[in-house]
Amino acid sequence: MFNAILIEKDAGGQRVGLAELSEDRLPEGDVTVRVACSTLNYKDALAITGKTPVVRKFPMVPGIDFAGVVEASEPATVAPFILRGVTLAGIDSVMCPRGERIEAWRRLAQLLDPSLLECMTQTVALHEAIPVAEKLIAGAVRGRVIVPIP
Repeated sequence: MFNAILIEKDAGGQRVGLAELSEDRLPEGDVTVRVACSTLNYKDALAITGKTPVVRKFPMVPGIDFAGVVEASEPATVAPFILRGVTLAGIDSVMCPRGERIEAWRRLAQLLDPSLLECMTQTVALHEAIPVAEKLIAGAVRGRVIVPIP
C-alpha cells in the first residue's frame, strides 16, 4: 500500500483526492519505484486542478519528477529498443574518468551557492499538495515544491 494523490473522472467530472492505493492498482509497466520524494511542477498542477485537459488516461497519479528506489524492472535488456532503432541516450557517470567527475563537482561547488537552494525550495506534505497546485497555477508559487512521500 502507498499514499498518493489520485485524479479520477466520471460523468460528474474530475475528482482529486488523497488515496491509499495497493500495487494491484498500478498500470502494467516496466518499472516499479518506491518513491521517497516527488515534486509538484506546472503540468502536475494543471492535472490536479483540471484547468487544462492534460490527463490522457484516468485514473492518474501525478508526480512524474520523483526520487526513490527501483524495486522491479523488466525486461532487463535493452535489445528490444535497439532492434526497433530507438536511441538510448543518457549520462553514464560510472564510466566517466574519475578526474573529470572531480572537476565537475568542483565546478558545481564553485558556481552554485547551496544557501540559495533553501530560498528557492519549499517542502509541503502530501495533503498540502492539492491546494498548493491551485496556488502554482495562480502564479503565487515560485521555485521548486518538494513533496516527501510517507
